[in-house]
Amino acid sequence: MKKYLFFDPKIGVVPSKQLQIIAQKCVSWNKDFHYSPLSRNCQHFIDEMLEALDLKFNPEGEFEKFLDRIVKYTDDRFLFQEREFFSRQDLDQFADQNWVKISNVWDKRLLICYSDMMNNMYENNHDEKWGPMKNKLEWDVREYALVRTD
Repeated sequence: MKKYLFFDPKIGVVPSKQLQIIAQKCVSWNKDFHYSPLSRNCQHFIDEMLEALDLKFNPEGEFEKFLDRIVKYTDDRFLFQEREFFSRQDLDQFADQNWVKISNVWDKRLLICYSDMMNNMYENNHDEKWGPMKNKLEWDVREYALVRTD
């Protein structure tokens, strides 16, 4: 009989075999490795975890560029199509004006990730330039529309 652990509905069900792989990988990384911004960072951990779980993650467009920047250059700026967002207001204004024009689903996913990251920076660090989120409902609608297309 398979055991299952339930998480957030967006994630779904995690079979116990996969949960064991996750636990082993976490223990190994915590015990055997030292963090390095360029050679052993969180993105390397995620890549190894996805491979160990035999999960495919093949981002495209701006999302792929973002991951390349954070992995290779530790550059975590909010960049999108040659534009940098310096505040929550910058991102919201850009998304409001351009969302329907963006055809690449990965580009939209990146903007949603940026929104979530900014919201966390506002809530956890109380940094006013990253919040508050004034149009949460609109971001929820955008995210829900993407989830329905997956």
